[in-house]
Amino acid sequence: MEHAPSVVQRVALDADNAALVVSGGYLFAACGSSSNGGFGGFGGGGAGNITVPNSSTATQPTVLASGISLSPSKYISVCDSQGTLLFSFLAPVTISSSTSLISCPEFASGKTYSIVSFTAAPTGCDSEWNGFSIGGSASSITTSKTFTFSRNYISI
Repeated sequence: MEHAPSVVQRVALDADNAALVVSGGYLFAACGSSSNGGFGGFGGGGAGNITVPNSSTATQPTVLASGISLSPSKYISVCDSQGTLLFSFLAPVTISSSTSLISCPEFASGKTYSIVSFTAAPTGCDSEWNGFSIGGSASSITTSKTFTFSRNYISI
């Protein structure tokens, strides 16, 4: 599996003061403190100025998760309640406690998911590109957050 590029972006997402619409695809956008970038939109930068979707603009279930640790030596993944990896990626930078906006087509209302991490590359993936993979399996998994969608946009 090829590694993600070592590029530090100043802003994880920037909606230019507009509503952030999440209507499909895979999304994992992470930011740290205002000095490490953020979600732009209302003043730009930092977790205090986050432009996020809401229940009407997130037509695909989306979660805003705080406290997720990222590092270039760790794969981050989202798995369903049976432990099946939905998607994974190798973090390009270290963020000790990120605020992360996460969505994928497999998310469904009323279902439970976990954000997990592991060090060895996932195997048996359906698709792989530049450190990002869909499906697959992994070993020695550590769970950092578990959540259930009660509506299309939640914050944990």
